[in-house]
Amino acid sequence: MSRKKILVISPTPTHPSNAGNRIRILNMVRCLADQGHDVHFLYSDQEKGDTEKMKEYWGERFYRVNYEKPKPGRKDILIERLKTVVNKYSKYYSGVDDHYNLQLDAEIMRLKEVHHFDAVLVEYIFQSRAFLNFGVKTLKVIDTHDVMTGRHKLFLKEGKNPVWYSTTRGQEKKGIVRSDVIIAIQEKEKDHFHRLAPRKKVVNIGHIVQLKDSVSDTPRKKLLFVGSNNPSNYYGINDFLEKVFPTLRLSFHDLELIIAGNICGKLPDGLAGVVKLGEVDDLEKAYELSDIVINPLTVGTGLKIKMIEAMGLSKAVISTEVGAEGIEGKGRAYLMADSTDDYTYQLKILFNNSKFYLDVCSNARKTAETYNRWNTNRLAEIFD
Repeated sequence: MSRKKILVISPTPTHPSNAGNRIRILNMVRCLADQGHDVHFLYSDQEKGDTEKMKEYWGERFYRVNYEKPKPGRKDILIERLKTVVNKYSKYYSGVDDHYNLQLDAEIMRLKEVHHFDAVLVEYIFQSRAFLNFGVKTLKVIDTHDVMTGRHKLFLKEGKNPVWYSTTRGQEKKGIVRSDVIIAIQEKEKDHFHRLAPRKKVVNIGHIVQLKDSVSDTPRKKLLFVGSNNPSNYYGINDFLEKVFPTLRLSFHDLELIIAGNICGKLPDGLAGVVKLGEVDDLEKAYELSDIVINPLTVGTGLKIKMIEAMGLSKAVISTEVGAEGIEGKGRAYLMADSTDDYTYQLKILFNNSKFYLDVCSNARKTAETYNRWNTNRLAEIFD
């Protein structure tokens, strides 16, 4: 493998590593560094992070540009109003460049003059305009994280208010065709991007996670949910708290639910059996508090890193169908629950059958290890 100088451009910080997208980015760039590449990180601080910790981690390879959202002109505002009149759903759509930080361009040009990068890895289609600063000799790779075409429809279907990004098919295509290689997070999304851009190379690379053996022979009666403050997490855990957990407490009287992450700020205090840790810098410490992890998502797309992460740490994971989308090993490496009765059934087995619990934990780790091997090999092939 030839050593390459790679510039990673991201609106998302690597530190603190307390959200799924942050963990994905950090683990991917670590993998690239372990493979011998010289990796640099350009952070457009659209999501707030810990700059001092990133400076400590990246050293002289860390660069930061303050985020400034482009201001729409009067003509753009009028066009958007007309679109809303013609199509009531247009208010949910973003253009692929609507949130691009134009301040990035000058910093990219400065860094190019100094470092002469062999490749550039851009996080999210909404940063794809950065590719326009590079010539044909630079390998351009985009990590999509998610399918953005019509994403709002998933929320409307569940009766939820759509938030975050959603694009038209044409706008998503505009973003991905700027790249040479498109990274999809699972096979279903790989097929989507291949249909959008059939002439482009599309590679499925899921999450690369830490691996750790289980240390508990029997599970404690403590459930854990880890989540950042995004709508998918909120809708999922809120439904679980309202519709599922009170009934589980009747069946398992000393059952506790530990919630970690800044999603805690969205949830009420004083709920019986619920412990809110709030935002934590080290998620591994949160995982040490429980042997059973829940993933009660009811809406959303993409491969859920909280699933693979917990499996890599040898946790018994109980997930909804939405939360487990794209992950193999149902009933063996993780358990499914889409109703209160399902959760009750799965917990009874885990609490009463130590061998079954240990088998699930062992299979979870093995599945995550297999995913790691696949993902690191695919990543190496891109930059070889």
